[in-house]
Amino acid sequence: LKNFLCCLTLIRLQCAEFTIMSKLPARSAGEPRKINSELFSMTYGALVLQLLDDFDRDEDVNMHLDKIGYNIGLRIIDDFFSKNPNVGKCGDLKEVSEMVARGLKIYLGITATVSNWSPGMDEFSLLFETNPLAEFVELPSEDHKNLQYSQAICGALRGALEMVQLEVSATFLQDQLRSGNTNEIRVKLIRKLEEQNFSKSEIFSTMPISDNQSLLSVRGKRITGEAVRSHNVTAVKAVANILRSSLGPIGLDKIIVDDVGDLTITNDGATILKLLEVKHPAAKVMIELAQLQDKEVGDGTTSVVILAAEILNYADQLVKQRIHPTSIISGLRVACREAVKYMRDHLSINVDDLGRDCLLCVAKTAMSSKFISVESDFFANMLVDAIEKVKFQEGSSTKYPVNAVNVLKALGGRCLDSILINGYALNCTVASQSMPKQLMQAKIACLDFSLNAERLKMGITFELNDPRAIDPIIKEEKDIARRRAEKILKAGANVVLLTGGMADFVIEMFVSAGVMAVRRCKKMDLKRIAKATGATLITSMTGLETEESFDASLLGHAEEVVQERICDDELILIKGPKARTSSSIILRGANDFVLDEMERSVHDALCALKRVMESGKVVVGGGTVEAAISVYLENFANSLVRIIQYVTLFFWGLTISSRELLAVAEFASALMVIPRTLAVNSGEDCSDLIAKLRAYHNGYYMNRSDETAGLDVRNGEVIDNKVAGVLEPLESKVKILKFATEAAITILRIDDMIKVDPEERKDRRFQRVPTGYGPHGAKGPNCFDQIKVGLVMGGAVGAAVGVIFGGVSALSMGLRGRELLRQLGKVMATSSGSFGLFMAVGSALRC
Repeated sequence: LKNFLCCLTLIRLQCAEFTIMSKLPARSAGEPRKINSELFSMTYGALVLQLLDDFDRDEDVNMHLDKIGYNIGLRIIDDFFSKNPNVGKCGDLKEVSEMVARGLKIYLGITATVSNWSPGMDEFSLLFETNPLAEFVELPSEDHKNLQYSQAICGALRGALEMVQLEVSATFLQDQLRSGNTNEIRVKLIRKLEEQNFSKSEIFSTMPISDNQSLLSVRGKRITGEAVRSHNVTAVKAVANILRSSLGPIGLDKIIVDDVGDLTITNDGATILKLLEVKHPAAKVMIELAQLQDKEVGDGTTSVVILAAEILNYADQLVKQRIHPTSIISGLRVACREAVKYMRDHLSINVDDLGRDCLLCVAKTAMSSKFISVESDFFANMLVDAIEKVKFQEGSSTKYPVNAVNVLKALGGRCLDSILINGYALNCTVASQSMPKQLMQAKIACLDFSLNAERLKMGITFELNDPRAIDPIIKEEKDIARRRAEKILKAGANVVLLTGGMADFVIEMFVSAGVMAVRRCKKMDLKRIAKATGATLITSMTGLETEESFDASLLGHAEEVVQERICDDELILIKGPKARTSSSIILRGANDFVLDEMERSVHDALCALKRVMESGKVVVGGGTVEAAISVYLENFANSLVRIIQYVTLFFWGLTISSRELLAVAEFASALMVIPRTLAVNSGEDCSDLIAKLRAYHNGYYMNRSDETAGLDVRNGEVIDNKVAGVLEPLESKVKILKFATEAAITILRIDDMIKVDPEERKDRRFQRVPTGYGPHGAKGPNCFDQIKVGLVMGGAVGAAVGVIFGGVSALSMGLRGRELLRQLGKVMATSSGSFGLFMAVGSALRC
């Protein structure tokens, strides 16, 4: 059979070459060459021969022939409509069958007859005598009993009808190659597809639902399998690519313009992602990941997003190699656990061994990629002093609350003009210049309400018969605020801080009592002051009793409260609070963009110092940790170390499969994205730097020589980053690994995405305009109807205008009685006809 097909094909190609080329029409320049149907028929045999060589089973050959025909049918439908421009919308499946028979005649020269309709009119047969694909072909009856030689025709029918929103099945029932009298293809309608977006492809308007249609329908768009995973990986990589160039000391800044035109210039990953408007669900997971890293650690937001995207990318490659996501997820968890364990045991350094210099290096590293990195020595000492002043004991541990360091911004001056203040600074002033500006042994009342005259609540009204009765009401409103102030003074408060306003008579009372009162404070500031001084922030003076009261136990205490002028601004300073110490930093900068970026840099550095001082552990940065863990995990998965670890895990009842070890190896490769990105952003030779870095750490793993080798991106070298002072918090690296792994696993577990369409309102008031009458309707009023409407509207307006102007004109001429009515009728008729004709002509022109 194979030799016969091959010889037949070669002979027919050689004999008919000149004939076929002569039949081809003249082709203009630039027009693509199309394959002739006779040429396709002659080469079809060679195609089947090649498939028989590639596959052992006839069913596999039939499947590939059907797929080839299906792809041809998907593309041939447009050509069919271009050759038959008068083909309209079919009313039923019978008209569809006639179009199918016409297509077989056009493209294969087959004259097919439609017959053998089923009772439900959803099945029919195509009968034809000649099959150009099977000419001069003879199949042996024993070797290939299940081969469907012309299965490509069935696939072409399926593909073409699917493009017009019809899902069908097509099979050969009779074949002349199998000693049949004729060729018969049975076509059965399975279902009508939902989306009908093709103007010429809507074959029929209504179709009964077949028995094979699924009873479960999803109201919305659904993506499943490999497609949804590819979409998620693409979205995550797009988010990571936005942040990739901003990583490292030489990372670049981003400028974000929001919908109202406000600018933000930064390279902070959390800030960039917070300002982005992302709609893809997987991309939103990355944004939430960055926010979680910023909330838990305060630094490392860019690294965690880039690492999560790289882990997901490598995991997706394993999925494409037919490794189940469950095995990959198990391997990623093992890799993360081993990486964290190795980092804690071998790569961490005690802060006590390095002293204050360690804290300074951590602060400098956190600010190395920020705007203030050029003055890192100045700000590092300031931030270390600030965080040390706010520490307090909580049981057996020492806490360093970052919120206790209040950061204020003052426009103007240089960065070096920034100062550290011992105490909590409020960007407010006293309510009256007659109040004292300094108080020792202050007793502070924190109020979350105003001391204005009390007003009636919304919805409460009074009906008064005598206007003089309003005076007692006004007096009582003022007395309520006055009694509240008296109770605060009676409790012994000499400093009053409140979020609301303050009436003039209340200010007079505080001035007479020598009390320093500050109004319009931020609620967040009052919460921090209350925590530092031991005060209680109250929202109302009404307790369990009906009467209002203010107890002295609600007051906070501080050694001094003073108003000072700092950096051209008047500030309230609370020094020596009783419960906890506090500090404030006044930042100076040339413009608002610089100040905002300085504030973000200071916050990141303070969070890094907090983690280091509370945990007492640091690791070496500059890609050192990632490279060391990558080398360790590669050896864990591919060398004798894996055997030792496997035996240990087996002893504890934890076994690792070979597929999970593949995921461990991919996790190790993904970790190198951090040093690779640092090298790329430095502008140096990335391949050379990464090769040297891996060589250093491979040497350490073998002979324990150099475990702190990292990248010096400013000079393009591999150096000892521990000596260079590139240190980062251990907890930051641990959180990065854990959060990135969990985010990648979360997205990897998704194999189905359903976007549900919003449910339409059932209320008639919110129903859409019926089709045909709205702006998007398929049809509307015809031209004659529009002319009639214009004529009527113009006549009505003209008649109204005639009544007004005609009546005024007739009365001015002295007409009365019947003469008045006669003149008014003439004017109305003239005006109505003119306006009606004008509107009718305008409507006709619009048609």
